[in-house]
Amino acid sequence: MGLMNNDMIFSNFNVDIVFCIDRNCENIVKNIGAVIVRLCDMFTESMELNCNDVEAFRVKFLEFDNLLDRPFAESEFFEYKNQKQSILEYCENIKAHKLKDGDTVDTLEAIAVSLNSEWVTTSIIRRHIVVVLSDSYCSEYGKNSASPFYPENIPVDLSELSSWWEGTAAICENYSSKSGRLIIFAPDIEPLTYLQAWNRMYPVFTKSQPGNFNGDFSEFFSALEMYL
Repeated sequence: MGLMNNDMIFSNFNVDIVFCIDRNCENIVKNIGAVIVRLCDMFTESMELNCNDVEAFRVKFLEFDNLLDRPFAESEFFEYKNQKQSILEYCENIKAHKLKDGDTVDTLEAIAVSLNSEWVTTSIIRRHIVVVLSDSYCSEYGKNSASPFYPENIPVDLSELSSWWEGTAAICENYSSKSGRLIIFAPDIEPLTYLQAWNRMYPVFTKSQPGNFNGDFSEFFSALEMYL
């Protein structure tokens, strides 16, 4: 099953994307505006090739790092076509936040919070897409649960998070597992690699060690072209 294609043509298509952005990586943060625009344009072109009528295309941001240090930052949804300038302005205001050596980021919790978004629920065909952009070591799920910044109303462990994703636990009011797609651009390390067992998951694991990403997203976009 592809990211955007489907068995129905000439269908109304609504797309929501939540971008989970690792604030610990300066080379991700400083390039994020250009990455979002190129990615959204790729998705739009794919939908048009499949003769789909795009009713709404929205994007949202979730900034994350280490929950012991500070909370996540979560935006509202932006309408991509009509609010592109606001999206770019938001991207310009995302600030990199370098963690101490040895610290990990709470990527799995960021995915969990994303699933609780106010996803679109209308139209025949929908996509609820979570895009993770990270260059850090990932915490084990729940490692920082004692933090006052730890999110409420998320799964207690990775097993329950998997149930949320697959739709076997009806917790998220608006999320549709049939519509869900997960794209991960991150180092090829545990525990993120555990998520390869999930359905509708599209990994783009980098070959470099965490902390060494140079800002070149060409590998990411090449992989997405194949998934589309």
